[in-house]
Amino acid sequence: MKSKYSAEEKFQIIMESFSENVTQAEIRRRHGIYPVQLSKWREQFILGGKTALAQRRNSDSRDDEIENLKKIIGDQSLVIDTFKKRSRE
Repeated sequence: MKSKYSAEEKFQIIMESFSENVTQAEIRRRHGIYPVQLSKWREQFILGGKTALAQRRNSDSRDDEIENLKKIIGDQSLVIDTFKKRSRE
């Protein structure tokens, strides 16, 4: 049994485990890993995917917030410019 797998190797094994053509027992035997290890890697993989999707959603709302703040700043700039013009007159 190999003691350490690279992230790329784990990714390949996990992706292989999602295939319907091969059983998980075959994959574990071929790569020399324990059933618990494959399950753990799959759980980490799925959790990482969920986290990445949640971050993207948060990123979208941050982008919306930034656009909203830019609009407010633009509006405030117009108000300030108007007050400056009036104070000069």
